Parts: sequence; structure tokens; C-alpha cells
Amino acid sequence: MKKISKLGFYVAVIFSIYSTPVKAWLFGDFDGATEWTQLLNNAELASQTLKISKELEMQIKQFQKWQREIESLKMLAQNIGKLPNDMQNKFLNMALHMKKEIEHGAVIAGKVSAVDRRFKQYFKGYDSYLKNLNNIDFESEYRNIYQSTRDTTLNTVKAISIQEEDLENDRVYMSKLKDAMSSADGTEATLKVANNLAYHQTLEFQKLRQTVMTQVKMQTEWIAKQNEDSALRKSEIEYRRRDFVDTTDTDDVPMP
Repeated sequence: MKKISKLGFYVAVIFSIYSTPVKAWLFGDFDGATEWTQLLNNAELASQTLKISKELEMQIKQFQKWQREIESLKMLAQNIGKLPNDMQNKFLNMALHMKKEIEHGAVIAGKVSAVDRRFKQYFKGYDSYLKNLNNIDFESEYRNIYQSTRDTTLNTVKAISIQEEDLENDRVYMSKLKDAMSSADGTEATLKVANNLAYHQTLEFQKLRQTVMTQVKMQTEWIAKQNEDSALRKSEIEYRRRDFVDTTDTDDVPMP
């Protein structure tokens, strides 16, 4: 079996996640194929090992920022009714970026789940190792995150008459949001929907980040264990070989 370092595999995880173009999750299948990048082992790529964690952390902060901005808009709308055109346009742009980040998070969940499946195929025995550790199932965790994001998004936007097919086209989505904000009540309802989405997605990204980090930790620990076992077996073989040679040499020495 080909040996790889802990760094080498994690770099492959990062590349397999980020090298494939992102497609909207509403069009894709959670179990869709993911390109399996060649396993790498290059010290120059060490700085990439925390890339996914840092990106998810940035997305968490971004959604938290959006929440604060939406709260401010809600307070303003309660006082003046409809938002001024410039503030409404700013919100619509924010809502579009929020949708794209939600899609991106769901894509990451699908891809790291594929990495987990490939790891189990590549390293026999890893699946049993996870089952012995409180029966950990990363694929199920990612599927739950994916499904929770999808269901919550679709159910939340229904409050302002946006359907699944409306999310498949950015222009249609923006038009639907604008129509919903044509009245003071509609503006309040739209801001509430956006706030709920931002809150839920913050929690989902936090869960996704923690799951990814746990997965990588389990994979690298398992690889380290296999390397230690392999080194121990080699040491035992070498010890027996040397012991045999020493014994043979002693037998050849003439008795005094």
C-alpha cells in the first residue's frame, strides 16, 4: 500500500474540496462524484492544512455580520415602514451573497463527505476504527447538515412566497425579493426571513467546521497509528533477523 504523510493526505483533502468548480446545491446530488486529487506530500503546502477551517470561520463571521446589519434594518423599517431605495438595494445585494454562501456551504458538506468515503475505500480498516470510537459516521453527519440547510432554507423563504425553483435563478430570486418588499409589511417579513436564514446558517457552518476538523483529526490519528504499527513490525522483524544471525555466529565459535 502506498504510504502517505498526514500532511500529504490533508493537502489532498483541501485540494479535492477547492479544485472543483462550485455548482449550486439545488441542482446537484449530495452523493455526486468528486474528483480525487493525487495524494501529495510537499512541505510548501503545509500552510494549506487549515484552509478549510479558516474559510468556514470567515463565513461564520460574515453571517454574524449580516445578522447585525439585518437587525439594524429591521429597527429602521419598524420606524419608517419601507426602506429607502439605496438601503433596499444594499439589502438585496446582501441577500444574494447570503444565498450563494449557503449554496457553497452545502457543496463543501457534499465534498468532504465524498473524501470520507474515498478514505474508507483507500484505507481498509479505517471504517472499523471509527465504529470502535463511539460509532462515528461522518457521512451521516454531513448529510444531516446538508439536509438541514436545504430544508430550513426552503421552508423559511416560503414565508415570502419564494419557491425552490425561484432559488435556481439569481435574477428571479432578486425579483421575488423586491416584490416582497413592495409594502411595509412585506419589508418586515422579508427582513425576518433573511435574519432567520443568517442565524440558522451561522449554526450550520459552526457544526460543519467542527465536523471537518474532527474528521481530519480521526484520519491523521489513524494514519499515524498505521505507521507506528508498521514501524513496530519492521523492528520486530529486524530484531529477529539480528537475533538469528547472532545465534548462528555463536554456534560457529569453537569451544575452548
